[in-house]
Amino acid sequence: MKSHLLSAITIIALTFFSLVPALQAQQDEQPPVDAFFGYSHSSNFDTGLNGWLLSGNLNFARSLGLEGDISGHYGNHGLGGLPFVIPNLPSHVNTNMYSYDFGPRYTWRSPDRPFNIFGHLLFGLSHANITATGVNENSDTSFSWVLGAGGDYNFHPNWAGRVQVDYLHTDFFSQGEGHPRISLGLVYRLGGSH
Repeated sequence: MKSHLLSAITIIALTFFSLVPALQAQQDEQPPVDAFFGYSHSSNFDTGLNGWLLSGNLNFARSLGLEGDISGHYGNHGLGGLPFVIPNLPSHVNTNMYSYDFGPRYTWRSPDRPFNIFGHLLFGLSHANITATGVNENSDTSFSWVLGAGGDYNFHPNWAGRVQVDYLHTDFFSQGEGHPRISLGLVYRLGGSH
């Protein structure tokens, strides 16, 4: 099953990067570094999680870069009226999830520079903690990958607003699960012309 998943990811990545040469001719120089910080929403085991995402991208070619992102998400899931029916059952379950992923990013810039569009495929590790009152804490660390895209609106030579949508996949407790993730925040660019 995992080999089929990795094959599918490879095919998607190769298809995406085969479009790069056609788009590169329309682009200006990229700034060497950009940093993003913002609000992020995701989920884990049917629990909505709010948190943050921090990422950085270093361009090593005209439109290609190496990106790293770190995120933290936090939430709790109420058990409704079950604690009244089942004695000693906690009223809610707390979940924390942290991810550390790195990989290639491709950025396309509009010719008149009001916006950028990017896509990335990242690989790394994710860690989850699940706690509830009166129950032993469960935690797990697993391999993770992120497939996503986003857009920047450039409102200043060094500043932009970003919307980013990702699909984060983990295997916590030997259960493969997808975590849709949306992030909103600010980008700061270091060096070069935007």
